[in-house]
Amino acid sequence: MSIDLTEVIDDYCRSKYGHTNWQYYNKEEHFGVSDDIAIVEGNIIFYYEPYEGEGECQRLVTTDKHGSVLDCRYIKFNKEDK
Repeated sequence: MSIDLTEVIDDYCRSKYGHTNWQYYNKEEHFGVSDDIAIVEGNIIFYYEPYEGEGECQRLVTTDKHGSVLDCRYIKFNKEDK
């Protein structure tokens, strides 16, 4: 039985921060994110606050041909787009 790594990270984030607002850390993308907004643990950035963007959001996971997770981020969409 295979384990979905994003589910493990969600569980960790939920138990430590009370939500699942995290991303894989990218030095260029997250440049300037202050320590009072998020913390980097290994190659993952955990935000202190839950994601509260306008509209709804969905997690987009990018994997390689072997199923390894390359990136995970939230995308926003309007309810009309569903």
